[in-house]
Amino acid sequence: MKKSFTLQNILDKKFKTSEKIILADLIIPVERNEILPKGTTIILSSLGKLTIRKTIKEIPNDGKFNMHPLLLNNLAKEKGITSNYLQWFFGLKEINDYISENATGTVFIKVPQKIIYNLLIPVPKYNFK
Repeated sequence: MKKSFTLQNILDKKFKTSEKIILADLIIPVERNEILPKGTTIILSSLGKLTIRKTIKEIPNDGKFNMHPLLLNNLAKEKGITSNYLQWFFGLKEINDYISENATGTVFIKVPQKIIYNLLIPVPKYNFK
C-alpha cells in the first residue's frame, strides 16, 4: 500500500516551530528565454524526482528539461534563505517523497510547476551560507 504524504505532516514533523513561506513568495519570476546569471539555483524535475543545481555559466531559461529557476528575492535574503539552504531542503527524503507522489504523467513523468512553487519553505533557524 502506497504511503500518503501531505506537506503539512512533513513540515509539522521536521519544522514544527519554524516560520514557513511559500516558495513563490521567495523568488523573482523568470520569463521564458530570459538569461539566467551564473550561479542561479535551478530545479530540474524528471521522472518524478527533483535535482537542484547551480548554473556554472549564463544560460537561457528555455523551458527545457522541466527547469525551474530560483532567483531569490530580498525577502528570502532577509529570512536567511539561501541557495545552499534550498539545496539542503529539496534534498530531504521526505520532500522528494512528497514531490514523487505529486508527479504527473505515465511516460514522461514531470513535477508541475504549481507543486514546486507552492511548497512551504521553513525559515532556517541557523545561517546557511
